[in-house]
Amino acid sequence: MNFEIAKSVIERVKNQLKFIGIWPFGLTFLAKIRFSLLVFYHANHLMMGYADLISIFGDIEKTVENFSETNTQSSILIRILLLKLSKDLQILLATTLNHMNEENYRDDDEKRIFIKYYLLADKLLKYGIYFAMGSTIYWYVKGIPAYIDARLHNETAILATPYRLCTFIDITPLHRTLIIYVFELTMIYINNIGIYMLTLYTLIVLNMCVQLAILSHRIKIYFKDDHKNIRKENSFKYYVDKHSQLISMIQKINDIYYFQLFYELLSFTVLLGLLMYTGSESFNNDDIAGAIFIGCYICCMMIIIFCTCYLGECIHTEVDNLRDTYYQCLSYNLSMEDKKKITNLQMILKFQMFFFANDFFQYFYHFLNMMYYHIFL
Repeated sequence: MNFEIAKSVIERVKNQLKFIGIWPFGLTFLAKIRFSLLVFYHANHLMMGYADLISIFGDIEKTVENFSETNTQSSILIRILLLKLSKDLQILLATTLNHMNEENYRDDDEKRIFIKYYLLADKLLKYGIYFAMGSTIYWYVKGIPAYIDARLHNETAILATPYRLCTFIDITPLHRTLIIYVFELTMIYINNIGIYMLTLYTLIVLNMCVQLAILSHRIKIYFKDDHKNIRKENSFKYYVDKHSQLISMIQKINDIYYFQLFYELLSFTVLLGLLMYTGSESFNNDDIAGAIFIGCYICCMMIIIFCTCYLGECIHTEVDNLRDTYYQCLSYNLSMEDKKKITNLQMILKFQMFFFANDFFQYFYHFLNMMYYHIFL
């Protein structure tokens, strides 16, 4: 039952992305049309947002508000275009889909490893989509309560648009502002797509963790005395070849997502500093509601950064577990050939992990690359 729940994560992501035409496989003509319209709309919305950012640059409050919007939208668009244009990413996604077949897992222990990691993605999608929907709707209607309150007190008021845009025309009349509200309804859906794209990235990385953990599990079985029949049927070279496959996949993930994660880390760091400043200003001015909203937005940014860091820590943990597995194997009855290979693996003792944007993948790649090299010494 839990295995099916874990598998269902990719299906839920696939259904949403396939409807709008972002999913790279098996698209209908209508889905491709929807995707073209989505990119055209999103790109034009972003250009108007950045045009507004240039025009109001210097006003800290308006700059923070605009950058909060354009930064998030840019990150989503980059992820969408990566999935559609990168053939390597599509190959990685196809590999991840293949690894979700239950017959790939030999025993209950391997299935438990699969369930353990993929349920993390299930929780991210389950809670993330509600959080994204709630925060996006709040952002969309944030200007309406102040406008209604002003009108009820017979005060002159201008209804603010949900997102800051440079429209090059006067949109202060109410009927024009309402047209902008209708125009920006699509942004609620696009921001939710961002959670599905983050979940997809999480699934691809967690698949690496699953494969690494299963490799460690199978090596332990290989060296056990009570599984000599398995050792006869499977030479140690099988596990070396598995290392080689993982090296290739990790390198591809690193190459694909390096710019994306570097951009997010850099822009989110700048944005967090600006948000903390404006949040403290709102609190000092007794704007409690504004301070609470900014606090929630800061939490959103921290969650996204934490998710990336946590994925790196998962890989780091599995790398350590694999290294410990080789140490444990020395206590088994080994042939001289296998003992030599394990002894060579002992040369890899410690690696200083340096996390910057996507460098945890580079660390992992070099670790596996050295391991693969030493096996053939």
